[in-house]
Amino acid sequence: MPLLLFTIDDGFTSEAFELNAAVTVRTLIDVFTVSGIVHYGTAGSSNDSMSFGDVSVPKLVAYTGAWTWKKFKSSKESSAELRSFGEYNIPNGGENLLGSLKYRNEELYSVGKPMKEVFWLPVDSEWFKIAEQLKVTLERCNDTFCLPATPQIVYGLTGSSADMFLDNAEYRNFLFREFGVSTVDEESAAVVM
Repeated sequence: MPLLLFTIDDGFTSEAFELNAAVTVRTLIDVFTVSGIVHYGTAGSSNDSMSFGDVSVPKLVAYTGAWTWKKFKSSKESSAELRSFGEYNIPNGGENLLGSLKYRNEELYSVGKPMKEVFWLPVDSEWFKIAEQLKVTLERCNDTFCLPATPQIVYGLTGSSADMFLDNAEYRNFLFREFGVSTVDEESAAVVM
């Protein structure tokens, strides 16, 4: 069986979002005989121990784009508080009057199994083991640019996906603090699911 490699940047999808990634994966599986999918692309880091150029091979991925604002001063039960979100109000910072976020579990359907609600989606364990066994050395420099340090491949961290580009320092810190998320992107959870 062939191994299928694709990236969001190679023309298989029209936009880099969860729904398109999920539909693309489902279509590829339905049309071709596929033994596995290796998904790669760009991601942001929410883990300060990672450096620019490092590659993360996550073991778990969550879809952190499914949340609702809870009312100000509402119960904190099954919710996470975005502590200093108000500091990022534009043009002036202020108190966080938005309350807290409640994250939603995803419904995971597998052939021959009942639906189950999950927050964390595990990466296929066999493919993860194969990735760990690869002896890949990353280069510090290419023809035009050198990184400050040689990048590393980091295995077993957690990642998150959402239908939005993460460009907010407090939310980035929040994802790492509350969930231990090391990378953020827009497609991985859909590909894993």
